[in-house]
Amino acid sequence: MQMTVNDAVNNLFSTYSKYGTTKELLRNMIENGIKRGFSVRAAYNGVRMCLGKETGEREYLDRKSVV
Repeated sequence: MQMTVNDAVNNLFSTYSKYGTTKELLRNMIENGIKRGFSVRAAYNGVRMCLGKETGEREYLDRKSVV
């Protein structure tokens, strides 16, 4: 199943809203990745990695989440 921008934003928001992250910021981050040629899934995983590093949240990427 292909991930939509809304799916990506909602998934990220469920984890990172407690740090003050807004849906608008998350949408901008995802859309910037897409503008640079990444798929929604790749942009989503990139944002996950960056936010995880910044906040200390543990993000685990498995084969299923990357494909």
